[in-house]
Amino acid sequence: MLMGPNTVTGHHSVIYTSECAINFTIRIARLVLTGHATSVELKQSVGKMEEAWLEKTLAKLVFTKEEGGI
Repeated sequence: MLMGPNTVTGHHSVIYTSECAINFTIRIARLVLTGHATSVELKQSVGKMEEAWLEKTLAKLVFTKEEGGI
């Protein structure tokens, strides 16, 4: 799955975002296809760090406040 919730922000086009996702996927797949890795898996600790950063960042946005701002 290359596209999903929060994939396209409105600041970039869907085409640009799709191209970035495809480029990232090719870079990951190349590791397996060239024999440098047998599989690729996100470490749970890294996923948790990304999730915490995203939550902290989104909490500062006007769209996440009931009153319309900080």
